[in-house]
Amino acid sequence: PETGRMHQIRVHLAHIGRPILGDVLYGGSPAIAGHAASRTMLHAYRLSLPHPEGGLFTAHAQVPEDYRALAGVLGLHAEQLAEDSHSERIADKTKR
Repeated sequence: PETGRMHQIRVHLAHIGRPILGDVLYGGSPAIAGHAASRTMLHAYRLSLPHPEGGLFTAHAQVPEDYRALAGVLGLHAEQLAEDSHSERIADKTKR
């Protein structure tokens, strides 16, 4: 990356005691509730960035199957978590 901050989010989360599941380099557990994480479980469902010509550019990425499967055995629904998080951020912005 041009910024040189390739692992920045991983380092910051580990520093505050919230390492990413499967991120053994920065203290994350390789498993949760007896279920192994096949990789670092970090995924961006939606990214919105300023577009150089104005407005926002938004990219969506489907939740990978291994991420979805692990979330499912933990009683979570990965797509719903992503949508709920987005809805909460929009609601927070409208309260300001």
